[in-house]
Amino acid sequence: MYVAGVTRAQALRSPVVGLPADTLVGIVRRRMIILALMTVLAGLGFRSVLTARTDLGPADLERFESRSGVDLPDAYGKTPFFLLWTRGDGQAYVTLAADLDLDGPAQHLLLPSYRYTRVGYAWLGRIVALGRVAWVPVGLMLVNLTALAAIGALTGRLVHRFGERAYLVLLNPGLYVGFATDTAEPLGLLLLMVAVVTGSVLLTGVASFALGTVRPSFGIGLPARGRNLGVLIGSVAGGALLIRLIALLAIQDNTTPIETLGLPFAGYWEIISTEPQTEAVGAALLLFAALTTAFVGGFRRSGAVRIAWLANAVLMLCLGPFVLNDPFNWTRAAAVLPVLWALPIQSGRASAPQPA
Repeated sequence: MYVAGVTRAQALRSPVVGLPADTLVGIVRRRMIILALMTVLAGLGFRSVLTARTDLGPADLERFESRSGVDLPDAYGKTPFFLLWTRGDGQAYVTLAADLDLDGPAQHLLLPSYRYTRVGYAWLGRIVALGRVAWVPVGLMLVNLTALAAIGALTGRLVHRFGERAYLVLLNPGLYVGFATDTAEPLGLLLLMVAVVTGSVLLTGVASFALGTVRPSFGIGLPARGRNLGVLIGSVAGGALLIRLIALLAIQDNTTPIETLGLPFAGYWEIISTEPQTEAVGAALLLFAALTTAFVGGFRRSGAVRIAWLANAVLMLCLGPFVLNDPFNWTRAAAVLPVLWALPIQSGRASAPQPA
């Protein structure tokens, strides 16, 4: 079974007329390699731009260490490229990866139980760091760098199946913001894409379960697969519930909850009517994207696909001021939308992913 490749049999079924199967296979594979490299370079370029525009240094590392209690090598303070996470939610992932036992710094995070719902990314970063706390920031970056390459390659395969609209996956600002700030979005989007497009029910279940530990809110997009809904819902719910159970048993959460969600449109009205023009324009653009998703989603032929579009649109409409006030926050929250737009799976056998 190929998730991000193409077999001879698939090539022979291609609508492209006049090309030998081996030639078509070569074209698809070259496109996959090129898009993987381009996606990685785009992520590194965006991260470099943010590094150049942000004043980072030893003081940022010291501030993180004093707040979290995680001790990292001083070299990070001299390498701003690895310090962007100190200005955002990446701090939580570094802390969770450093405190696997949940008996130290993780207990002092803002909303630790909420942060822990995405701990799968932190766990994987610690594994890539070979278990060493000192290497955790590099491990987290490498996880997302690999996810960028895999998303680019998988998009190259999907262009063969769905046409040029598959490129929308790569025109996703949340993908690059997540990479630049070392948060879970790139890995979550990769797992979502694999779960939706693979022809293997087993791989669908594994990817959905992992998604439940990495970015459970992206699981609302899983019905876009159009079939195997029991496997999808059960797997993502199982992963999310497992993490929630660990959090309930191990974390003492005494902080005041942040209102990330609220009544539909209420957060947008507050931002558009009270905030500076930049924040207001960003909120207005997201509002337009959410309403468009709801309108188009209402015409999807498959009931499951329609649910995926409408549910994600409603989630976007319920975002609160805390999320909408920060462009990085709302681009990451809305990162699932371009994946829905790029994968026009309708319904039934004709559009279901074909196993190799």
